[in-house]
Parts: sequence; structure tokens; C-alpha cells
Amino acid sequence: RLEESAAAGHMEAVGGGGWVKSRDLHYTSKVRVTEQEGSPPVSINKCLLQRIDMSGTAPGDSRECKLRFSCKTETPVPLPSDRAALGPLEGVRHKSRRSFRYKMWRFDLTVVRGAPVAREEDAD
Repeated sequence: RLEESAAAGHMEAVGGGGWVKSRDLHYTSKVRVTEQEGSPPVSINKCLLQRIDMSGTAPGDSRECKLRFSCKTETPVPLPSDRAALGPLEGVRHKSRRSFRYKMWRFDLTVVRGAPVAREEDAD
């Protein structure tokens, strides 16, 4: 429906309306570095304000659908020339995202693939 709303002029597609691929590197220092082709890396600290997780199935369909609403603040942080200063790598996520804007609201549809990096203490 977002595509239909954008096509009808009710919403604006952000970034040309196509899927944008990126990679997030999560460090134990709570800094996230986002790498996207054609753009310089961006580093931020995120602070979760509120999260609501929902799941369910559609009538007649046994596949589960998961949905998450998150409200976070993002604070830019300087990216050190030596990323080792950020501490150990905690996880890597690959994302495909489409974004739309309506007045003051931005809607991001994101497909995320990835898992935390295994730690030695988790192996026991």
C-alpha cells in the first residue's frame, strides 16, 4: 500500500523508491557503523526509547509474520581511523530498505539478515 500511496502522490518515496542495501557493524562500545555502497561510512550511538513486538498469522495462512515498532534516538559519533578503538565486533547485519515520507513521518520497510558474532564465553 505504501507504493500505491506514493504513486498517487500521497507519500514521497525516499532515495528514488527502490531497495537500498547496506551493512551494519555493531561494536561492543554500542557504536554502529553503517556501510552503504557509494557513501562514506556513518557511525552512530542509538538509544532505544520504546519497542513493541507483534506477531501473528493471516487467516488461512500458517506462516508467522513478525512486526516491530521501534522509537530510537540516534547520536552521530566520530568514526576513528582505527576501528579497533571501537572495541570487539559484536554483530553484522545486512539490510535492504525502502523508505517513504509523509509530512513529518518517515516509514522504513527493512528486511534484515544477520546474527550476532559468536563470543568465546557463549561457546560453553
